[in-house]
Amino acid sequence: MKYKFNKRTKSLVVVLALGTVLQLGSVLAKNALTDQKTTVNTNKTFQNAATLSLSQTALDQIKEADGAAYARNLANYESMVKTLQVDEKFQKELDRLAAAGSSLPDLLIAYEFLYQNYGKMQDLEQLALERSKGNDWETIMKRYHSSHKAFVPRAFGADELEQWMSNPKLSSDDIMIADTISFVSGTAMEDILKEKLEANKSWQEISAAFDILNGSLSLPRLQITKEQLGKYVQKGKFSEQQVAEAFVLAQKLGLTPESVITKKKAGTSDEAIMAKAYTDKYN
Repeated sequence: MKYKFNKRTKSLVVVLALGTVLQLGSVLAKNALTDQKTTVNTNKTFQNAATLSLSQTALDQIKEADGAAYARNLANYESMVKTLQVDEKFQKELDRLAAAGSSLPDLLIAYEFLYQNYGKMQDLEQLALERSKGNDWETIMKRYHSSHKAFVPRAFGADELEQWMSNPKLSSDDIMIADTISFVSGTAMEDILKEKLEANKSWQEISAAFDILNGSLSLPRLQITKEQLGKYVQKGKFSEQQVAEAFVLAQKLGLTPESVITKKKAGTSDEAIMAKAYTDKYN
């Protein structure tokens, strides 16, 4: 994906979605997003955000698996549910899998990985199963990426885009989220937007109906200055594209851009970086 700098701010604005980097103007027409602010929306409201209690069967399994880490594992579960606004439907699936003997830390790692990739509920059990067979997370994540096509933004016609953007009930984020859900679910984007507008449903409700774990109401944005890009570019070795992707990955994982760039320059795969970050977080 190509990147373009805003002439006024000399900065690059990217949208974080699906583990890929999307330049804002590559998805929507320039006039639709020229004045879009890059502040991440932290005032998200979900209808099903309450943390459900795990069943006694699940709690017993979690305690039996690692009694010493029992309290920490439960705290990590509650934190993830609140941070990622895990829908009740998916909390019940996590409970089912934990009660059946799946490692809670492994379930949390699998969930956050799938969340960032707009993965589906059905993949949770598969990833946990692969982990229980002794596969490391880097291998599991690479297999997932190789078996799931990378998201490709829709090529909007000018008239089509103008029609959607002229609707006061739709934001640029709404259009990009609908495009993403359409890609993952195979449902026409028009039908998804119709569902949102006519049934007045939230993105969490729509995503959950398709078993998609990520129900965010908006797409987080990251602003990178030209100076920041220039600092890490190595001609012929590490491009602006790679620097931008490293910044995005760092923000998703809560790491510093410098640490991610250092690892990527050393040849460490994105999956290895993710596996280490999630393992440190949940184990």
